[in-house]
Order: sequence, then C-alpha cells, then structure tokens
Amino acid sequence: MQYLKIENVGVCPPEGFTIFGATSKEDSSNPQIIGTFGSGAKHGVSLALRQGLLPVVYCGKLRLAFYTKPLKVKGVAGEKSHQQLCVKISGSSEDGRSVNQDKELDHTLSYGNKDWGELALALREFVSNALDACAEQGISNSNMSVELVDENQVRAKAGTTRIFVPANMDVMKFYNEIDKWFLHFKEKDNIDKKILFKNDRNTPDKFGVVTNNAVIYRRGVRVIFCKSRPINPWQN
Repeated sequence: MQYLKIENVGVCPPEGFTIFGATSKEDSSNPQIIGTFGSGAKHGVSLALRQGLLPVVYCGKLRLAFYTKPLKVKGVAGEKSHQQLCVKISGSSEDGRSVNQDKELDHTLSYGNKDWGELALALREFVSNALDACAEQGISNSNMSVELVDENQVRAKAGTTRIFVPANMDVMKFYNEIDKWFLHFKEKDNIDKKILFKNDRNTPDKFGVVTNNAVIYRRGVRVIFCKSRPINPWQN
C-alpha cells in the first residue's frame, strides 16, 4: 500500500489539526501566507474520514491517528446518529513528555459535508499548510515535499510535520495534477500575477471530461468552483 506524504520543516502543534480556530497565522501580514482561519486542516481530516481514508499525522515525534465513534444527539424531532471525530495521540511531545491518550473532538463527520465533498480539497489544505510553514519561517519551499511512499515509510521525523494519506485513485489524481493546483512548483514567477496565459491548467471532472473554463488562483493556489457558486476557497 502507498501513501501520499506531505512534509515540511517545522513542527505544527497538534491543536492545528484538532481545534477549530487554532492557528499561528491569523494576524500574519506576510503576503505569502495562504490560510488564516484555522479550520482547513480540521476540515481536511474530516473529509478524508468521510471518504474512508484514515490520515496519520506526525507533529515531530507525536503521532495523531484519527478515527470516529458513534454519537447519538437528541433533538426536538427525535434522535439523530452521528460519527464523532476522535484522535489517538502517542509518542513524544516537543518538550520531551511521553504522550499516550485518546481525545474526543468537538465535531462530527457531518460538519462541512455540504461544501467539502471532493477529496482534493483536503489535500489542497494539507499542502497549503506545508507551504505556509515555510513562509512563516522565512525559508524556501524546497523545505517541503509531496511524494508517494510505501507503508513502511509511514513514520515520524524529528523537526518536521508529516501527513500521510492512503493513496486511492482520488489521491493519485491530485498528486499527478499538483502543478495545476499549485503554481509554487513549476510557475513560481506567476504567483503574484493578476492575469495569466491560459496554458493547460484545467483538470478533468469526475467523469473524465475536461472543460475549457477560466482557472482562478489565490496566492498561487487553485480555487474550485461548484455549479453557480464558489466553494469557500479558504477554510484555513
């Protein structure tokens, strides 16, 4: 089995993947920063779980393994079944403490399911965060990477943040089209431009059809449009 690995130098706090609004970028004036809401990574984890993929995150030597458990919510019209997000946190924290705990998170898989349906949106958020980590530290994007690895390579690396997502067909599609999602990899000089030459930036839809539509980027990252309204391009 293969995984898509998204890695950057620098250790993200686990709250960046578990608590909505927890972000170090909210008040950033850095024009290279992509996301500032503190929600994209959490939406990304939920979206992956909704599609049956179990992402594993390493914040340095701290391992976050996400899963769900049944939750019953009683409303005025009766009882509703949900799946509550949980995370198993294990390993060593940045201050050297040994950690081994399970945490219930304060949202369910239902949160975000109206707008967040395409797996590429989750992967886009994870890659955006890796790019932002480089921008925050004032280091080159060469200090982050996106690559396919084998299952035996799913492990921690000190001083880095690593996200591993099982590589199904949708993950492979995103990986093969990553240059169309991010200008950072092959078109760095175009990131700040307002109007770009058309080029070959369209991607096939779920039926394999490529439409010749305009493609919009925000700070070098592709924005998706859904029917007559845009999906919120930035939740992080």
